[in-house]
Amino acid sequence: MITSKEVFQDIKHYSIEIWKKKYIILVVTVLAAAYYTYSSMSQPKKYVAEKTFMVSEDSEGGSGISSILGQFGFGAAGGSENNYQKITEIGRSNLIIDRVLMDSAELDGNKDLIANHVIKQLNLHKSWEEIDSINGFLFTDSNVNTNNASTVKKILQSLVRGNTELPSPGGIIDITYDLESTILRISASTPSASLSIKLAEKVYDKLADFYINKAIQSQRATYIQLKNKADSVAVLLSGNEKSYAKSSDFNQGLILNSDRLSQARSMRNIEVYASMYGEVLKNKETAEFMLNSQTPYFQAIDSPYLPLYNQNKFSLIGTILVVLGVAIVAVLFVLVYAYYHKEMKPHFL
Repeated sequence: MITSKEVFQDIKHYSIEIWKKKYIILVVTVLAAAYYTYSSMSQPKKYVAEKTFMVSEDSEGGSGISSILGQFGFGAAGGSENNYQKITEIGRSNLIIDRVLMDSAELDGNKDLIANHVIKQLNLHKSWEEIDSINGFLFTDSNVNTNNASTVKKILQSLVRGNTELPSPGGIIDITYDLESTILRISASTPSASLSIKLAEKVYDKLADFYINKAIQSQRATYIQLKNKADSVAVLLSGNEKSYAKSSDFNQGLILNSDRLSQARSMRNIEVYASMYGEVLKNKETAEFMLNSQTPYFQAIDSPYLPLYNQNKFSLIGTILVVLGVAIVAVLFVLVYAYYHKEMKPHFL
C-alpha cells in the first residue's frame, strides 16, 4: 500500500526532474511558438465569402430539386441526401466553372474576365515561368479558343474545383448542404476579399440560371409552340373579321348571290377560327400555368459583403494555445522519461 510519504517523495522527485529539464522544455516551447508564428505570418491572405440559399420544391407538381435532377438525367430516386449530393457535384462541374471564369467582373476599378482576376490574385504567372506556352498568359477575345487557353482553363478548373474525390476538395469554390435545414452553401476563398465575393455570387447566378433553364426546358418549348399557334390563329381570325366587315360595308344593303357566298365563307371561317382560337388559348394558359408552377425558385438567404476577415491572419490566442499545448506535452514527456528511469529501468538491469 502506498503511503502518503511515498506519494510526497514521488511528487518531489518528479518536480525535481521537471526543474532539471526546464531549459529543454522552454527551448522546445519557444521553437514551437516561433514556428507557429512564422507559419501564420508567412501564409497568403485568405478571405472566405459564403452565399447561402434554398431551392424551392413542389411535391405536387413534381418541380424543384427532384424535377431538376430528372432534367439532368440523374433521376429523383435515392432520397434527399443523394439529390443534394448530386446538386453539389453539378455546382462544381466544369460547365458552371467555365461560365463563371469566362464572365467579367470589376475588381478595384479594373474590369476583366474572372479567369484573369484569378490568375493575377493567385500569382499563377510565377509558377508558369518555366512553361513557355502559358508564361504570362491572360485571356483575350483573340486567344480564348486556342490550345493555350484550353490548357489554362484546365489548370483553373482544377484550382477552383479541387480534388472532388476527397470529402473536403480544398478548391477555391466549395458547395455544401445541410440536409435538415435544406440550406445550400457556396464558399469561395482567395487572397482577395472582393474576388471571393464575386466568385460566390457568380457561381450562385450561373447555377441558378442553369437549373431553371434545364428544369423548364420542355414546358417552355410547349408554351412557346402554343403561343405561336395562338398568335397565328388570331391573325387569321382578325383577317376574316376585317374581310367580312369590308364586304358588308361595300354592299350597303345591295346583296348579290356572290356577295352572300363570300360573306357566308367569311362567317364560317370566323366561327372556325374563333373556336380554334379559344381552344388554343385555353391550352396556352394551361401551359403557362404549368410553366410557372414548375419553375424552380432559388431563394438567397445570406450574401457576402465587405469587409471580410483574413482567416490566415496571425492570432495571439492561437500562439498562446500552441505554447500551452507544447509545454504540457513536453512536461508529460519528461514525466514519462523520469518514470521509466525510476520505476521501469531498474527491473531490466
